[in-house]
Amino acid sequence: MANSTTVQILEDGAARTVVKFEGVLDTSDVSSMTVVDPSVQASVDPTGSNYLKATKYRIDKIIHNIEDGLSVNLFWDAATPVRVEELTGRGKGDYRDFGGLQNNATSPSGKITATTQGWSTGAILSFSVILYLTKQY
Repeated sequence: MANSTTVQILEDGAARTVVKFEGVLDTSDVSSMTVVDPSVQASVDPTGSNYLKATKYRIDKIIHNIEDGLSVNLFWDAATPVRVEELTGRGKGDYRDFGGLQNNATSPSGKITATTQGWSTGAILSFSVILYLTKQY
């Protein structure tokens, strides 16, 4: 077989995006996958005359379920990507109390990408991550 990864947009409103991404790895780690790209999401003001598009996201909450031995790394995409979080095991991170995780990359593309670490020959490892994002422009 080959690795299988999917991205599902659960909500794409004027101010918020909720995205679920998951994978089953049976041949290698994921070297890089785009989780979400603001340029292809709904406008910030779809009913207004200016149709603003978000240029980046703030991460407000993360829920993850990652098989033991595997880790998922989230990055702010840029010429030099900046790691946001390394996720392992099962858990929830709620960052709203301090304004969320802000994109601090230099010249960011706005995308959030992910990689994995921990796959080994003969293993079949899986992960599932849900991101609650606020659109920024």
